[in-house]
Amino acid sequence: RHTRYWRDWSSDVCSSDLYLKNIVETSSISVTPVLHLGNGSIYKLAAVQLEPAGIAKVDINSALETLGIANSSSLSGWIELQYNWAWAPLCAYIRDLDTTHSVVFTFGFDTPESLLPGAQHKAGSQVTEGMWWRQESHVSGFLALANTTSRPITAGVDVSDNRGSVLGSYRIKVSPQGMETLDIREIESASTGEGGIRITYTGEPDGLLIAGGLRDPGVGYSANLPFAPPPHPMPPMAHATPLQGMAEVGVMTGASDPWMHFPAGTIFTPYSLLRNVTSAPISVTPTMWWMQGNAPKSFDLPQFTLAPYATRSLDVPSLLAAAGL
Repeated sequence: RHTRYWRDWSSDVCSSDLYLKNIVETSSISVTPVLHLGNGSIYKLAAVQLEPAGIAKVDINSALETLGIANSSSLSGWIELQYNWAWAPLCAYIRDLDTTHSVVFTFGFDTPESLLPGAQHKAGSQVTEGMWWRQESHVSGFLALANTTSRPITAGVDVSDNRGSVLGSYRIKVSPQGMETLDIREIESASTGEGGIRITYTGEPDGLLIAGGLRDPGVGYSANLPFAPPPHPMPPMAHATPLQGMAEVGVMTGASDPWMHFPAGTIFTPYSLLRNVTSAPISVTPTMWWMQGNAPKSFDLPQFTLAPYATRSLDVPSLLAAAGL
């Protein structure tokens, strides 16, 4: 089972920790973390014994020091988790925390498609879509690409604006078991506040691990970039394309409630973005849901069309006001 792992810091201001939870409540599990550094070096750490439903934390900084590897601003890599079990028995994530700049990134683990039941190896052209946004004025972005195979992989990266026009293109060669990082400087200089990212390569579906984030250390802003494969083509149908839906829950807005224990004066401003990753326009109807007492209430907002490969930021406060909230 493989995943991505990213770190980038100056001196010792960043701490990286691996968190593991055994979701099996009746058996203990032995997990061996394996560090893959960006230059292809591989280091197997001591096995972690997880009790039934147990939780453990592995200090990556201390593990690197034990291995005699000094902290460096250019040090990056990814982690593989090895265990013997019939299915994925772990909940795991990696947290990179920079307390000096109040920036934090959390990366989850992906089970390779080749290990899923009924999986078939379908090597060929692979596409991954993502999007970016600039919530603060000096937001910059980064991308991390990790090669889990024994062969080099050359990836193409296209960064586009909110209309789908390409702002910058890159060709990145990632060595076997290695990792490369890319600063996406187009985000800070773009004339628009949102856009898309497309990554392409030839190989196995899980041959390249992809992660990225947004950051503005000056104000302590950080966020993970979302990535996903494009949707599978739908089979021909005699009728119109069926209605699709997605939902966001737990949206907070306005002053925080005292019971949440945020610092005094904390105010939440929600934002939401959509990107069309297809070559056809998509008609979108936002609906606002909220609880009024014990009853759910909803309000349909004006429909709009999202052009092919376009990205749009929804003005959530205005939508709330339109719903009378």
